Amino acid sequence: MFIMKVKTKMNKFTDYKNIKSGFKMPIEFIGVLSGIIGSFSVANGLFTIGYPLFTLSALLLLYSAFKQSNKNLMLLQAVFLLANINGLYTFFLK
Repeated sequence: MFIMKVKTKMNKFTDYKNIKSGFKMPIEFIGVLSGIIGSFSVANGLFTIGYPLFTLSALLLLYSAFKQSNKNLMLLQAVFLLANINGLYTFFLK
């Protein structure tokens, strides 16, 4: 009985059919791709490209986590978004 409950809970988070947003997969894919490109851009000193891509990534993945009701991921992406906004401010306005 316990195993069935755990399996049911796991399916809630891994089964994309439970999410009512038809845009979940493209939004997540664009978020992940922009995060990857942003990370390599910042690592190579291309801050003008990297920080906006990082910010876009955090925003899209925050939306995706919100649609999934995943509070831990929402918190993580919200903190990343704040850190990216701080990076944009520091790089472009200072």
